[in-house]
Amino acid sequence: MLDPIGLYVPAGRDYFATQLFVAAREAAIREDALRARLARNQNLIGLAQQAEQTGDVKVAARLYQRVALSRPRTEVTVAAQQRLSQIQGMAFSRLQSLEDQLNALVGKGSVPSALQAAKIDQQKVSDIFADLDKLALEYAGADSIQNKIEERTEKLRRQKQFAAILQEPTAS
Repeated sequence: MLDPIGLYVPAGRDYFATQLFVAAREAAIREDALRARLARNQNLIGLAQQAEQTGDVKVAARLYQRVALSRPRTEVTVAAQQRLSQIQGMAFSRLQSLEDQLNALVGKGSVPSALQAAKIDQQKVSDIFADLDKLALEYAGADSIQNKIEERTEKLRRQKQFAAILQEPTAS
């Protein structure tokens, strides 16, 4: 009796030989898929670096995120996670800077809230919220960054002193 690859196998071992052949073939297929994924990740890292060098942070962040979330964990995925964290840090520091500007306009003090709202420079508040919207657009598509920016911006928009200026409903 011959096995699937043409080697002689005693009759009692035919089933076992077939199972071994199938298992080896499946392992080879998985190995090829893993090699392809690793090569793809390496290519994506290269594309992300090119995008970053040309100033397209949105595309770079999306590509880094895609590689960072892939499995198994390799040096390439760890490098992508680290670079994504750095990009997130830059985005979040810009977000914090804009929040600080808004807080500086509000000025924490003993002034009653009605008088305080009258003292806020409405044009500056509108400009800062426009900058927040631009920041969200800059990182649109990189979910880990975009979601945080949108969440913080919406929270700020719902604060009474800003909602009144932006003519949006306040938080309840």
